[in-house]
Amino acid sequence: MISKYRRGKPDQDPRLHTQRPSVTLVAAEPIEIFATAQSDAVVGEPLILKVALIDEHANPAATSSASLVLEVIAGRADLPSALEVPAGRGWLEVECVPRTAGVLRVRVSDRARRLVALSNPVRVHESAPSTRIFWGDLHSHTDVSGDGIGSGEHAYEYARQVTALDFYSRTDHNSYFEDGAMPGDFAEYVRRADESNAPGQFVALHGYEVSFGPPYGHHNVYFRDRPIQVGDTYSSTLPELWKALAGRRALTIPHHTMKMPAPVDWSDGDDPEQRRNFEIYSAHGLSEEFDPYHPLAFEQSLFTNPSSTQRTGTSAQRAWENGLELSAIASSDDHRAQPGLPHHGVAAVRATGLTRAEIFDALYERRTYATTGVRILLDFSVGGIEMGGRGAAPRPLEIHCAATGTDLIDLVEVLRHVAGRPGFRIVATLRPGEDRFEWRTTDDPGPGAAIYYARLRQRGMVRGVVAMAWSSPVWIDADADSRPGTSSGGGPLQRKVGR
Repeated sequence: MISKYRRGKPDQDPRLHTQRPSVTLVAAEPIEIFATAQSDAVVGEPLILKVALIDEHANPAATSSASLVLEVIAGRADLPSALEVPAGRGWLEVECVPRTAGVLRVRVSDRARRLVALSNPVRVHESAPSTRIFWGDLHSHTDVSGDGIGSGEHAYEYARQVTALDFYSRTDHNSYFEDGAMPGDFAEYVRRADESNAPGQFVALHGYEVSFGPPYGHHNVYFRDRPIQVGDTYSSTLPELWKALAGRRALTIPHHTMKMPAPVDWSDGDDPEQRRNFEIYSAHGLSEEFDPYHPLAFEQSLFTNPSSTQRTGTSAQRAWENGLELSAIASSDDHRAQPGLPHHGVAAVRATGLTRAEIFDALYERRTYATTGVRILLDFSVGGIEMGGRGAAPRPLEIHCAATGTDLIDLVEVLRHVAGRPGFRIVATLRPGEDRFEWRTTDDPGPGAAIYYARLRQRGMVRGVVAMAWSSPVWIDADADSRPGTSSGGGPLQRKVGR
């Protein structure tokens, strides 16, 4: 602090005080509970339920203690009936052992404060599945970025213990690691990620953001192995970035493409080896299609200064129509070292295990879907081809969609684009009104390649935000004939399961 006055007169010789002031931030009383478990479990094998007390600013209420009651409200499992959260950090872990296959849900209550949380649904298998759903935030900033606050150490702890992410990537702006810019120690940045990485428990992917102007827009960069730095963000181009990353097993994922910088136009080229995913939603808003009246549109977001949906942006639908095979993810773009909040966007990946290589490979293979932050279990296939995949299938095509929500599921829509025809159209609509459903129907797109994807909306809002999920597309090749004697489109509901 510089002194401006001395003995009531302007100080002509400003200098630092010998005792500099400091500020200590203290969390407020908890107003919310997060209760989060892994999404796939096995009968008889322990899983970890993570519980966090949260104050009004989404900080862990570290100065508070709590007596919690735990109840299994769906399925069967062994777990403590009561927990004591001591003051000191605001979160804890508890072991839970599922006893039957099916869906497991746990309710956690702080009766003294009248706080209740329902865990995400856990899919319990009789034997270990070949792949499991893991959840991550791939877009989050800290104080290394000039527009972020909070330390990397805090961000990694928050991701692992408070929002209970399975994987996380700290994506500070690459420009702050450049010579002559604000100080950012890239070696320390990499070291912090390596120290936070715990294979089998928590994955810290190496990443950072590269922010191009028009027409390329902003892309985050992720590495399967060791990261490298790239050149100045605004004096290079996206094709030059891809050239610099060639051979490095890296992915570049675009984000908020319907917001800034306008225009975003990728018609001059693509690198399908390095750009394979699309951030369809973040706390900024939705980039699915041009729809400024959607409740998740940029116009409705209070995340940053008022902004609007740009007609000159590249939406997910436009990218898919233009032939880009990009799977859907969501992430927060958090700037407060608070990744993974339940209304800011998370990515779901179906991976063989929880290591850097396996998470990266799942992203590369497009085994992903997106939600606004809630951990909805979603399955979607067309013609037997899982979302994120491409292939041929005989017409009419069987569409399969199943989901287990964190609330009642009000609306499910299946959308289709056929090559040579403009836009996507809704070809099937379902209103389950339950928290679980499974649905099969058929659709005949006619000759020509087709793209399908599903989106769903839950009834209740989360922190004032509509809760949604988007599957990745299924790309159907145009070389299959219809089978005789079958109808197309809007087939009957085959099976539907409630709570």
